[in-house]
Amino acid sequence: MNKDILFEEKRMMYIILIPFIVTTFVMFLFLVIAIYEKAENFITLILIGGLILLIAVLLMFYQLKVVVNSEKVIASFGIGLIKKEFPISDIDIDSFSAENVRWYQGIGLRYDLKGNMLVSATTGKALSFKRKEKSTKVTIVTKKIKLLQEAIISAYKNIK
Repeated sequence: MNKDILFEEKRMMYIILIPFIVTTFVMFLFLVIAIYEKAENFITLILIGGLILLIAVLLMFYQLKVVVNSEKVIASFGIGLIKKEFPISDIDIDSFSAENVRWYQGIGLRYDLKGNMLVSATTGKALSFKRKEKSTKVTIVTKKIKLLQEAIISAYKNIK
């Protein structure tokens, strides 16, 4: 079902993208050398398996996509196999705040001991909000904090 998209942002995860691409290229070169030199099948299979694993990880985590539609906020990684959805009706719109996510807080989808969640592809400015049902805080790193907040408020007003 295609919903009206109120906000969309894609952020590349360069911190893992560049090392994985370099590693994949080097493994591919080793694979070509192994095939050219007629290495044992075991070595060739290990290299092929490693390449498949690296490419799968790249596809699953190469970007963070944040979308706000008329019903929910969706944060998905890579091709969308790993995603988190927050219904608009579950967001406390009076709890918005801007935060600064530091390098040691990490990237990806992270939970703390209180159940609060960090969704980030990089460090920097983030929009935080509380959830009504679970009383937890969600922090989403974005370059467009105001636009994200306005899109959530707009969707919330259309639900009421």
